[in-house]
Amino acid sequence: LKSIAIMAIQDTLLNVYNYNDVTVNGVYDNNTISSLSKFQTSRLLTTTTGEMVDEQTWHMLITQCMNNNNNPSPGVYWFDAGWPQGNVSLSTFQCLRSAGFEYGVVECWRNKDSGIFWSECVDNSANAYAAGFDVVDVYMFPSRYRDPAHQVTELLANLTENAVKYDRVMIDVEGSEWNDFSQEDNRLFMLSLQEAFEEQQVDLSVYAGTVWNDYFGTEFTAFSNYPLIYAHYDNIPSYYDYSAYGGWLSAAGKQFYDGIDPEILCELPLDWDWSATPFW
Repeated sequence: LKSIAIMAIQDTLLNVYNYNDVTVNGVYDNNTISSLSKFQTSRLLTTTTGEMVDEQTWHMLITQCMNNNNNPSPGVYWFDAGWPQGNVSLSTFQCLRSAGFEYGVVECWRNKDSGIFWSECVDNSANAYAAGFDVVDVYMFPSRYRDPAHQVTELLANLTENAVKYDRVMIDVEGSEWNDFSQEDNRLFMLSLQEAFEEQQVDLSVYAGTVWNDYFGTEFTAFSNYPLIYAHYDNIPSYYDYSAYGGWLSAAGKQFYDGIDPEILCELPLDWDWSATPFW
């Protein structure tokens, strides 16, 4: 039987640490043992045979901790903050930057009240930049009940008016509203969003799960050229669990931790995201 935990280890060894002999098959085979042994030795761990994944090894694998040359391992951590977090202070963003986060996305459009600009994003973006983040993008949670092009126009106008700095907009595709419409209508809605952003030459990314197929059907791939971020709160920064949908053969980021259990970082319950390589 395939083991999800072993698949996570194999995916991390292969795609994060570049141990190319590993196959993500969920079987604890000789290539996995050999590569894991090399990894353990490189991290100066107590266990070095590769036949056992102890707590030290697991911690090193999932946190991408420093190696024995004090060089960062591949993989970058980032955050997204929205209305659940509210107005995030400068000191909190400074704490997140010191903790190793390199990139952030702040919510600027809420689907509540049929779609509205969320003004707290102005201060959140400014505070994140002031804390030392090089790139802070914005995300849009569009309302399915309002005209998509009008929502884009209002969002971009508010961002310009408030001098919010960003490189791309992440479209958040989730929630029950999509189920009130046919797949064809949902596809037209997304295409209208896409056209409105492209007219303004705005780069995009997409936050969506496998419900994408339920909303739009299995053949809708119009957004597959944009970076995809998906969520699975398994506390494992690894793409081992990704299955292709929407035309995305691979993911660009994963929301892997809800920031609540077992501890809250920087006194803020914040979603943690991870990317094997930066997409921004």
